[in-house]
Amino acid sequence: MKQKIIVATTNKHKVQEIHNIAEILKWDADLVPLSNYPDAPKVEETGKTYEENAKIKAVAIAQRYGVPALGEDSGMEVSALAKSPGLFSARFMDRAGKTCGCTSPACAQGAANRDIIRQLGGSETEDRSAKYLSVVCLAFPDGKIFCAKGECKGRITDKERGTEGFGFDPIFMPEEYDYEQTFGELGQRAKDSISHRRRAMEALVAKISKK
Repeated sequence: MKQKIIVATTNKHKVQEIHNIAEILKWDADLVPLSNYPDAPKVEETGKTYEENAKIKAVAIAQRYGVPALGEDSGMEVSALAKSPGLFSARFMDRAGKTCGCTSPACAQGAANRDIIRQLGGSETEDRSAKYLSVVCLAFPDGKIFCAKGECKGRITDKERGTEGFGFDPIFMPEEYDYEQTFGELGQRAKDSISHRRRAMEALVAKISKK
């Protein structure tokens, strides 16, 4: 019988990616979205690191429902912007959206993408290196917890390209594709094979399989 695990996020894009990656890895787990629990508590991300935030979410949900929970936190760090937006990627998006008067998450994310491009300037000769980071934590009701980290290095484009993926995907070109296509252009299957979230999940599954 598969182990039931609650995916402790309300971000439907992350939930879908985690499901996709679990299938690729052949992880024998019954992943249940948090949306199946309408009374789920709103968990504040008060940590100072990706791992702390992932742990906070996983532990809160595991303790609330008495079943294992998978928490994840991630962000994109741009070298020339002092690793911003980083841990505060969601807040960066919200702030950019408010500045532009956005009324939808899609509008706010587009504003955030364009703000990063604006801050870097239009020259391809400038340092446009960046990386996506993800930390996943699997918490059990008995207090056990396992965490793993993954990253994907790349560069920032000079304009948004592609409509696939979510978040900063239209402006992020992974090094595995020679910085020629963004995650927004490559599509979900390609992203799930090399992304920061894929690498974190792969490391986590390998870690718990040894226990």
